[in-house]
Amino acid sequence: MSGNRHHDCPRCSLVEDKAALLAFKKFVLIDPKSMLADWEAGVHVCNFTGSHTLVLNRNNLNGLIPDIFFLLTGLTVFAAMENNLTGQLPASLTNTTLYNLDVEYNHLSGELPSDLVSKLPDLLELAGMGLGERLPGSIGHPSLKRLKLQENRIFGSIPPEIGNLSNITMLNLTSNFLNGTPEEFGLLLMLERLFLSGNLFKSRIPLTLGKLPHHDLLDLSNNGFNGEIPASLGDLVALRSLNDSFWWHLRFGHIYVVLRQPAPMRSGVHSMLCDRNPPRKTNEFFQEKWKLKKASNTRINAQFPRIAHKELSNATGGFDDWNLIGTSSYGRVYKGVLQDGNTIAVKLLPLQSGNSTKSFNRECQVLKRIQHRNLIRIITACSLPDFKALVLPYMANGSLDSHLYPHSESCLGSGYSNLSLIQRVRICGDIAEGMAYLHHHPPVRVIHCDLKPGNVLLKDNMTALVSDFGIARLVVITVFLVK
Repeated sequence: MSGNRHHDCPRCSLVEDKAALLAFKKFVLIDPKSMLADWEAGVHVCNFTGSHTLVLNRNNLNGLIPDIFFLLTGLTVFAAMENNLTGQLPASLTNTTLYNLDVEYNHLSGELPSDLVSKLPDLLELAGMGLGERLPGSIGHPSLKRLKLQENRIFGSIPPEIGNLSNITMLNLTSNFLNGTPEEFGLLLMLERLFLSGNLFKSRIPLTLGKLPHHDLLDLSNNGFNGEIPASLGDLVALRSLNDSFWWHLRFGHIYVVLRQPAPMRSGVHSMLCDRNPPRKTNEFFQEKWKLKKASNTRINAQFPRIAHKELSNATGGFDDWNLIGTSSYGRVYKGVLQDGNTIAVKLLPLQSGNSTKSFNRECQVLKRIQHRNLIRIITACSLPDFKALVLPYMANGSLDSHLYPHSESCLGSGYSNLSLIQRVRICGDIAEGMAYLHHHPPVRVIHCDLKPGNVLLKDNMTALVSDFGIARLVVITVFLVK
């Protein structure tokens, strides 16, 4: 939680702001971490936690966002990603002082408020909301710097107004149903990262994409682009990563591929004839390799907090059997409570197994690379010579297996599942979404190798998460250009 506490609030209309915050709290039905505990009528509004910068990410909040909330005159940042907020985004968003909005991966629905995108000057993150509509023509706010609308079932063509995003540096439209010829992206001269993977583009790759001087990451994979790869892509001297697995979709005939060296090293244009198996004569310039990458590096990125063995032991009562919630040949899972009150699941790997270290390394490699609402996320890991554990979010609803076959092993209870048909269909959809991400999302593809009901966990709202990547395989597509 990030909050600014001020004892003087000259920009605020205090009565209205306090009413808006209290209204928001009223509509939040569940607040398990008491993030809004000091939002009370008897507390001065400027002493409310987060009265200007409100960050409520991953707090299991459940409820609606009332329309009055975004009438706060002092609120500049509202971040509530990965909660269970429902309903529509309020129309009052268009009258807000916000410059940063992040409500991705909730359960919001309905249309975007008119002019929303055009009025936020900095960051707009609405990923994973399932909006199911066209990109609005009002999308082109010239001050917007980052826009994330991936996994939203957005359809139709790219509106020409997107060319007005003159200061945008990152644009993510992955996993939607966009089509047409995205020529407008060539007008975004400040753009550094463009993600168009998993859409329905079936045109030629726009020549204008080679005119972006700051572009360092370009993902066009999993579309239906056809024809010649523009030679202008070789002019992108800042480009560090190009996910070009799009040509696996071009299974008809041959494609003439033109690759250039960066300008300082350019001595000409290399052309080659390329299909799914490039001729041997082209290999001095171009090689493709699918390889199964064995994970050997257990380092966790800086974004994951450090945690000590002692802290995990205290959280689980010394790994007491009373806190044991699951066992398998790949480890034992314990429920734990950290000092800050967060409930976690600790997956402890059996070191007596010869493959346990490999399994731990592999799972670390997978979990630190993936981020999707239907895949279990890693909190952190603890690796010592004689102790290896993964720290994961605790799922109170357990596994899908326990809901499909309740008490079947102990012969207690009815043994009949209480899952409704609607719940089953939604769970199947969640699993399919997670697996599609694993199979198609860059920079690596993941083959799970052990998908079963016992490895599907259910959140409080019955959203399904695919878990247990202990025997997963990483498939890396590597493209080499010999300069």
